[in-house]
Amino acid sequence: MRLNYTLVFKRGMLLLLVSVLFYGCAQQFMPTGGPIDRDPPLFMSSTPADQEVNVKTKRIQLRFNEFIKEEKLKEQLIISPSIENPYTSSIRRNELILEFENELDTGITYTMDFRAGIVDITEGNVAENVRITFSTGRYIDSLEIRGNTVDLMRGMVIPNLTVGLYLDSDTLNPYRMKPRYFTKTDSAGNFRLRSLTPSTYQLYVWQDKNDNLIINSKDEKHGYYPDKIELKENTNVVKVPIVMQHTDTLVLNSARQSGRDFVLRFNKKLANFQLQAEDTTKTIYYLYNNTDQAFRIYNTFPEMGKDSIQVRYQVSDSVGFSLDSTIYVSFNQDSRAEKDALEWRSIPTGPAKIRRNEPVVLKFTKPILKTRVDSIYSEIDSVFTYYDLNETLVFDKTRTEAQVNFNRDSLTLGKTLTYVIPDKGIISVEGDTLERILITFDLRDPKDYGTIKGTVRNMGEEDQFWVQLLTDRGELRRELKNQIDYSFELVEPGSYMIRILHDVNKDGKWNPGNGWKREAPEPIYFYKKPNAEPKEDARLLVLRANWELTDININTGN
Repeated sequence: MRLNYTLVFKRGMLLLLVSVLFYGCAQQFMPTGGPIDRDPPLFMSSTPADQEVNVKTKRIQLRFNEFIKEEKLKEQLIISPSIENPYTSSIRRNELILEFENELDTGITYTMDFRAGIVDITEGNVAENVRITFSTGRYIDSLEIRGNTVDLMRGMVIPNLTVGLYLDSDTLNPYRMKPRYFTKTDSAGNFRLRSLTPSTYQLYVWQDKNDNLIINSKDEKHGYYPDKIELKENTNVVKVPIVMQHTDTLVLNSARQSGRDFVLRFNKKLANFQLQAEDTTKTIYYLYNNTDQAFRIYNTFPEMGKDSIQVRYQVSDSVGFSLDSTIYVSFNQDSRAEKDALEWRSIPTGPAKIRRNEPVVLKFTKPILKTRVDSIYSEIDSVFTYYDLNETLVFDKTRTEAQVNFNRDSLTLGKTLTYVIPDKGIISVEGDTLERILITFDLRDPKDYGTIKGTVRNMGEEDQFWVQLLTDRGELRRELKNQIDYSFELVEPGSYMIRILHDVNKDGKWNPGNGWKREAPEPIYFYKKPNAEPKEDARLLVLRANWELTDININTGN
């Protein structure tokens, strides 16, 4: 029998065409054109169902009314209480499926909040309020804790902070362990921990920059509710402040020769410090670098050779940890390391317009050993005034910073004051000198500047506090101590904030608290406009030239 190849070919092509058409009809594509989809996906149902009890599963399914996709789901999904049970996620058209490695623990009420982790596949509209609560036990835990938080130093809300709830125990270490329950703050700083079991808890709030659910106090602002929470009924906690406080124990990390000098390096920044030789006939010259958290002790003992000198260091940090110990310091007398250059800068930077009593400070990059007497002078309208340099420059304990005292009585508007330290008038501990220091100043003309003044309410004569003038970026411009009726005069035009630091324990400094001891930070208050618009930053004051802002009163009673 002979085959009709023409007929076979035609039938084959027909079958191929039908197959292509059938396959094309079977494929599902999102239609193009038409109006923009502005409706978010609607959460329809889940397995297990919301509020279901006696759940035994390691698989969670959520169903929506349209096709969906994930949007950083691992970052957005909050499972509370936290679990050490890895899971994978997948999308099947309008379903989200979570597959856990192990079956969920029994007797636990779980809440899964998907936040902004689910969107539609057309326009990326976020599925709202997608949250399910179920129990692997016989009932749903129903207690909750509400509260809010604020960045204490800035007086503003930081959204998306982590709020962790820990079971109270003698072994609790929030800086090393994950919380039992956790949630995130909203854009207004509010939080709500739900479906909680009655117990005694401790509550912490932190930035959690690396999303590991553990507080890194070195890099993450954090705070805590100072009291234990005996949760027997729904509870509202007062505002929880967060601050930057490095709570690690203060440690000397290293002590070794470094080029010509000797370096002590600590594990954190220091608030107070003092270095001195045990042999009181010897003077230790050193520079403290707050960025490197290190002291550089300069080699001013060439006669020692390879011998060492005993140095006592007394240091403390901002949260109250301290060290008081001694160490043997020696120098490499044969080092050929180059010396760092001796440099200086002035605050304010000249040429500058200043207030008559405004402090002027010189800062140096290494300690100053000595100054040349009678080598400093100021000039106003060709009238020269000479000073004893040792009296005019008042150095700090490290001799790297000096306040400049000079007479400005004859300085008037329109005249310029020139302040001069001639060449080689400043000599460092390493023997190098500076070329001539010359700075010029003019008085500020009141018509080009403004005034901010007001009253600090609810502070008494015995209270210790600082009134601070900050820029709109939080930079400190000026501060006044213990002035209930305060006034900042000759202020440059711009946007400012007024902040009060309350020194409750009267130790001469503001204390950020201590997370280990659960000591609360000392209070901070900001002026806020009483009638600010809803989206306006109520902290900001706009000052214009030749303006006076009065009655900028801060109530410290709330």
